[in-house]
Amino acid sequence: MLRLQARSRSGRLLSLVAGLCASLAAFAELPEPYIEELLASGTYDQELCNTAQLQILNAQPGDFTFNTLVAEGGTFITEQMDADGDSNTVSVASLTITVQVSRQELAVSVACKQINQARANDILDLQLPAPPGTCRDTNELTYRLALGELTAEQRRRYLADGVPLQFADDYRAVAGGEWLPSVVSDFIKPVGDPDAPDAIQIQAPSVQVPWPGPAGDWFQGTHHCKLITLAAMKRWMTVGSLRGDTKLFPRPRPECTEPSSRTSTAGSCVLYFGPAGSQFCQDYSGSGWDYESAREDCAIRHSTKTSWDESGQKYQGDGGTFSTQSCAERDAVAEVRESPFNVADSANQGTCVFRCNTPDEALWHRLSPMPGDPDGAMMARTCDLFLKIPW
Repeated sequence: MLRLQARSRSGRLLSLVAGLCASLAAFAELPEPYIEELLASGTYDQELCNTAQLQILNAQPGDFTFNTLVAEGGTFITEQMDADGDSNTVSVASLTITVQVSRQELAVSVACKQINQARANDILDLQLPAPPGTCRDTNELTYRLALGELTAEQRRRYLADGVPLQFADDYRAVAGGEWLPSVVSDFIKPVGDPDAPDAIQIQAPSVQVPWPGPAGDWFQGTHHCKLITLAAMKRWMTVGSLRGDTKLFPRPRPECTEPSSRTSTAGSCVLYFGPAGSQFCQDYSGSGWDYESAREDCAIRHSTKTSWDESGQKYQGDGGTFSTQSCAERDAVAEVRESPFNVADSANQGTCVFRCNTPDEALWHRLSPMPGDPDGAMMARTCDLFLKIPW
């Protein structure tokens, strides 16, 4: 019976590999020298966002120059995607997520902020062929490369006895605020019996914002992905899938049920966040903040909608209003209500917890209504934890 089960699993794996090769053959392949250089240098995972950007755009190395912005500390701060026609440069933001496995750090996923094909064609004056790629395309490419990196014996064992990986179409978040706090583990599911799965299905979290044309803002024309690393897939093929693991890798961070603090001892910032169309007060609740770092973070924000509009809706603004007091102590609600730039009926309308239980944790208290989200339902999907109760 075990032999029949192994043979059945081997057949499923071989069928999956054949399907992957067929789907990739239909997609404009990246040149072999490009991939071979990444594998030979051991930098495939470090350059994963660049590879994904090429696939998303259906572009080739040499069509433009990359400017890769690497986020540190487990979170994006100011790193953003962009395209510059004068220098023929595409900026990609990359954030690598690691977990502890066997007392070692393993890079398991990479979050990539990228532009979409319409934006690239417009800004860089390109005529990239349709269709554009997907996050799934890159995960499938990584899977195929991981198989190729195994020894003949490792491949034989995986195909005969391992639990295969399957790939689903991308999950499309409604906005970047929903994509940012998403954890890839929530999109990796066992197929069949959770305790003895037939396969592990991987779905890539993505956010795709259309490009309206030359007047588009910095947050439009995007195609972000959260991708699985080559290292994680190879470890699954050689270890996890053969010893009965039911998860591709340990969850990078636990689910957030309560922030580390509901206030701040490092100050607060009243700011206007353009993509949400709303005013917020940010409490710097994480243990890693101090007055200096909190003040620096506040200084890159926008103070009001007027400053946001006058800046051409750029990401960085004229600076929010910083205080050494917490949002509650300074009475941020009254500040916004009294400001001539903001709505008169401002009130505390819920709190988003970002980077929950990390040194960089922050609480964003919404002070003015968010257009199209009067009850806060959309806002609740944009953070690690949404608190409805007043602060």
